[in-house]
Amino acid sequence: MFVAMAVCIRALAGRLPAGDIAFYRAFFGLLLLLPLVFGGGWPRAKRTLETKHLPLFGLRALFTYLAIVAYFYALTKIPMAEAIALSATLPIFLTAMAAIVLGEAVGMRRWTAVALGFAGALVIVRPGFAEVSWAAVTALASAALYAAAGIVVKKLARTEPPGRIVFYMNLFVSVLAATAAFIDFTPPRWSDLPFIVAIGATGTAAHYFQSNALKRADASFVAPFDFLRLPLGALCGYLLFHDRPGVWVWIGAALIFASTFWIAKREAVRKKSVEGRAR
Repeated sequence: MFVAMAVCIRALAGRLPAGDIAFYRAFFGLLLLLPLVFGGGWPRAKRTLETKHLPLFGLRALFTYLAIVAYFYALTKIPMAEAIALSATLPIFLTAMAAIVLGEAVGMRRWTAVALGFAGALVIVRPGFAEVSWAAVTALASAALYAAAGIVVKKLARTEPPGRIVFYMNLFVSVLAATAAFIDFTPPRWSDLPFIVAIGATGTAAHYFQSNALKRADASFVAPFDFLRLPLGALCGYLLFHDRPGVWVWIGAALIFASTFWIAKREAVRKKSVEGRAR
């Protein structure tokens, strides 16, 4: 689903700006959530919507919106495999930020994995050896912004239910994206509409399936499947858009994968250890 969304975004490259595509992604995601929130009547919806932490919800939405625009921009400018590989540094940024911002304990092994992941990103970008593209920088910035949003979610999750967090994220991102799109709006063609609807549907489905997988299995088991985005994205990019990612993309991607897999595995071990002590 993530790769299908990336293909649809790439198909709109040159026709619609990244900000407009971000609006469609958030808006259709919000439409899909409305029945879940209001389907049980106003009393149930009121319980879902009541919160004392709107500023934090707004901050999370701001980080998420900027991350979406940066990632969508990267997808339209560089090979899909390269954009996906660089965006896979998200767990690496998240681990580092959790230690710095939340004060979470991160051992030497996970710090080594973080360093390995950043080394993989540098291998792909190769500053000093090749011209660093603005799109590659935005792909990395997107991962960092998503990680910052994840830190805010960690704080919200202490008191807020998942349904409320997801709803307000889509609502506020829709407002931010609509404001930006209104300033410089490019009317879509009728031929763009299937891709626009598919972006909203595949993006929402991807997050649903990913959340369901993480609910039913350890992150260390799920992480390798998530990395399938890279070969699938590379294949689609080659067949549909004639992308040809260089060997350095694959070497860097392998380092990033090794790093994120190790971080996920250490997190699963830590979680089991905490649960064992709790018993």
